[in-house]
Amino acid sequence: MYTLINIISTVCEDMQNQTDRTNEAFDRRINEVKHIKKCLENKHNDTMNHIIEVQRNVQVLEAEMSDKNRAHQLCLTRLSNRAARPGLEMTCDEVQQSLYSELDALKASMCRLQQKIRENKASMRYLLHVQIMQEEEINNKNNSIKIDEVECMTLRQCLKYQSF
Repeated sequence: MYTLINIISTVCEDMQNQTDRTNEAFDRRINEVKHIKKCLENKHNDTMNHIIEVQRNVQVLEAEMSDKNRAHQLCLTRLSNRAARPGLEMTCDEVQQSLYSELDALKASMCRLQQKIRENKASMRYLLHVQIMQEEEINNKNNSIKIDEVECMTLRQCLKYQSF
């Protein structure tokens, strides 16, 4: 009879020790997930700041492109006006060469700006994709914390084994 009580007492102690170790493992896991979630939130904030920076950069580039386009139109208008002057013989003087050089420089500049705009928009698409993935990962971590901390741990903390 005495051995049966010892065995039951030992089993209860072992079960309680195992429950305590499992609870500690849950606590460590919850703390790890919270830390990872915090790191993800920091990266998400950095990504959002980078998105804002790229948006501003695109706006600046588009404004610059608009300015170059107006200068391009002005240059074309001047060339057209020079060609339409009455009684003017068709010569290629220094002013005309300057206008053609300016036109070529504007076209090259506009091509570079277009390329930069395309690159920035591609970067923006990538950053928005990364943002969505980060938000999904943060939501997954929130769900893990909720399940582990709220649903599992509240039930596990009620487990107490006693020998009679």
